[in-house]
Amino acid sequence: MNRRLVFLFFLVCVAGHGYCQRQSIKSADFDSLISVYEQTVAADPQLVSKLCTQMIAFGDQERDVKFQAYGNYWYGKSIRFYDVPKKALPYLEKCVTLFESLNDQRGLCLGLKELGVVHYLSGDHTHAMKFYSDALVLANKFNLQIEKSALNNNIGNLYDEQGHSEKAISYYEEALRLNPEKRYKVPFLQNIAKAKVDLKQYDAAIARYRESIAVSTELKDSQGVSAGYDGMALVYFSQGKYAESLENSFAALKIHKASSWMTGQIETLNRIGLCYLNLSQASHAIDNFQHALRLAQKNQYANQHLINANLAFAFEQLNDYRRAYNHFVAFKTREDSLEAIGKAEAMEELLAKYEADKQAQKIVLLQREKELQDLKLHKQESALEKSRLTRDLILLAALLIIVLFVVLLILYRQRMRNRIQAGERTEALNRQRTLELIREHEMKTIIANIEGRDKERLRISQELHDGVAGSLAGIKLQIRKVSDTLQTPDLEKIIRNVDSVYDEVRMISHNLSPYKVLNTAFIDLIKSHLKQVSEDANLEMDFITHPEEKLNKLPDQIKIEVFRIIQELMVNIVRHARAKSVEVQFTMNDESINLIVEDSGKGFDVEKVNYGVGLNSIRRRVTDIQGTLHIESVPGRGTIVNIDIPLE
Repeated sequence: MNRRLVFLFFLVCVAGHGYCQRQSIKSADFDSLISVYEQTVAADPQLVSKLCTQMIAFGDQERDVKFQAYGNYWYGKSIRFYDVPKKALPYLEKCVTLFESLNDQRGLCLGLKELGVVHYLSGDHTHAMKFYSDALVLANKFNLQIEKSALNNNIGNLYDEQGHSEKAISYYEEALRLNPEKRYKVPFLQNIAKAKVDLKQYDAAIARYRESIAVSTELKDSQGVSAGYDGMALVYFSQGKYAESLENSFAALKIHKASSWMTGQIETLNRIGLCYLNLSQASHAIDNFQHALRLAQKNQYANQHLINANLAFAFEQLNDYRRAYNHFVAFKTREDSLEAIGKAEAMEELLAKYEADKQAQKIVLLQREKELQDLKLHKQESALEKSRLTRDLILLAALLIIVLFVVLLILYRQRMRNRIQAGERTEALNRQRTLELIREHEMKTIIANIEGRDKERLRISQELHDGVAGSLAGIKLQIRKVSDTLQTPDLEKIIRNVDSVYDEVRMISHNLSPYKVLNTAFIDLIKSHLKQVSEDANLEMDFITHPEEKLNKLPDQIKIEVFRIIQELMVNIVRHARAKSVEVQFTMNDESINLIVEDSGKGFDVEKVNYGVGLNSIRRRVTDIQGTLHIESVPGRGTIVNIDIPLE
């Protein structure tokens, strides 16, 4: 079914109520409609948005949840293409809820992925990573091959933007390994190449760009081919290989002209001009800059002032300071705010050179006049020739003495400066060593403090278990004997109270002892504790952790403190928050451990709250393991506790 027939079919289904009441849309027709949306959303998002409103209305009228879900999904996605991305959030969140009710795992995966894209475009990388990760779990679970590769690529983009190029490459490689369709391979290959450039692995980047060109050529994708040539040109330019950069730039320019892509032509011509400028071929550079400037002015290119700046430098290379100055004036006029002071200084330097050029011309004229006068006075000066020669010799000797004195003075000052610098370096090394010793002493003190505190807890735990608990057990037996003799209800009540106190003492004893923490798989221990809290307090508990194997191998001090922090947070939530649900995230990366506990409770004003024993205990424990604590809470909207612990 071609595109026009599909659109016509859908509009007839929406408008023709009688037809809709008599017949249902076939799944094949629905799949064709979705396929058309997928192909059209980037090219004409407003058309898709308009049709999706009709699709949602049809789903509401017929109570067809599938139409409602996909209508909200494509409406949100189309808004993301032509409007503020955050405006798409309510529609995407609704489609996720509808997909969950349909148990449509692929739709749910698509909705979560699109939510991640919206948060990424809005600059919220934390939520973007969460939605990408949730979508990737579904894609892996249900073997959604295309979504797996796309999500790995999206996560790679997140890491690449944060400067983690090696991590980004691992996700790009995984996306490529999943053998996506060839049309998806081109952006994956080019993303890998860009990340390789950031790592200065230029040969590997060139290889990936060549591979992307080969795939694009096979697909007859001219944009992919031109992007590959542009990428290689930039790599060669950054290496200073301007001839190779020119070769690839000309190849890209040919394709841009064939496709009438003006932005590509402008930027490629500008790069060609820069190559010629660096090759000291200013005339060729000017030809290409001027061509780029004409296209930029014709098409209202936003950065045409940069081309004016490049032309200024090219004319400066030809010593044509007047034209250089004119282009710098044009550059400054179009630029609303110059942040780089160096550019302003460069313009002033050109002005100075221009004025110096005018002054030089005046000097030449004066010199010519002086020569005429010298010719007239030549006869008069011949008599003074000997005295001048003597004077010149004296001046030369004085000059040599002055130069020698200056050289000796410079050498002496340099020697003194070297001595001072050597002293400063020695002093800096001593200070650094002192700081290292202080840090080492502080670390030993902290570790000794933690170990001493744990030993004291263990001692108190044993005293409670062996002493108080044992005494309570004996008292219970004695009261039981009296109860068997007297048979009074009051004694039974006393026995129950003793049992309650005994159980509480045992619980305190077990919580104080680190034995349980150190002799149980750490993640399993946390899961068990959270499950117990969930059952006791009737809480909906969600626990997310990664990677479990590495987290189970954490140092004992960190395990104990993290477990105590989680215990304390759960106590605070149960006692004060009145929450219905709690989400605990416990994750680890190459540099730190992150613990996030979020509840849906009543919240509190962080600025006004008086920190009690529980929160102060948490702060002290976080400080003991060199961590940082951040609490976000709004009354009526829950609380988020975020703790980062460095691995070193």
